[in-house]
Amino acid sequence: MDYNIIGAYLEPDFFGVLTSRLLTAIIPVVILIILFTIAVRLASKSGKVRQKAEKLIAENEAANTARAREIEDEHFFKPELDKLPIRTFTAEEMSLPHPVYLWQNKVVQGASKKMLRFGSEQSNVELKRRYGLANLEFVARYEENFTNFCHGLRHWAQVLLLEGNEADAQMVLEFAVHAGSEISLTYTMLADIYKNQNDVQKLKELTSKSEKNLRR
Repeated sequence: MDYNIIGAYLEPDFFGVLTSRLLTAIIPVVILIILFTIAVRLASKSGKVRQKAEKLIAENEAANTARAREIEDEHFFKPELDKLPIRTFTAEEMSLPHPVYLWQNKVVQGASKKMLRFGSEQSNVELKRRYGLANLEFVARYEENFTNFCHGLRHWAQVLLLEGNEADAQMVLEFAVHAGSEISLTYTMLADIYKNQNDVQKLKELTSKSEKNLRR
């Protein structure tokens, strides 16, 4: 018997070499399995993405052929200006122009435009399906008018606060919240006012309204 060979098997490095060779043989197989699994998942995901895209395209094409319908009156926002703290300014204040007069005037002018306010977020496809492609431009314009109106209310409240008129600012902000403003600063400004007044109940109500209006 060749004891040298037996000795070689008993060398400490033998097991290390054997392990190394086994790993060398196994690792490529493991890598191939992992790559194959990833490829299958990507192919499946790609198929789902393609199906979803095809579905969206089909829905959009169908919506483009929908018949034009009139927008329901309930979705039009018609502000009641008598609920806002509109005040009279002198000719001198208007000529400056006074910041409060400037934003008050923008709100009054904005109130004369057609405005749309939906109770929930509507995609273009949904709007086309409901009112037809021909009305989509009008819907977008009327929604933008509402957004601009709410921005005007927020700016008006800000300048009222700057001049120390918190009561009127509160009225303007509460009007905007009731209208369904989606401008987050409207809610934070009003929350600060309620906080200064230690009005916990109104803060809770405002939190509930912000969760509803800002989620859309």
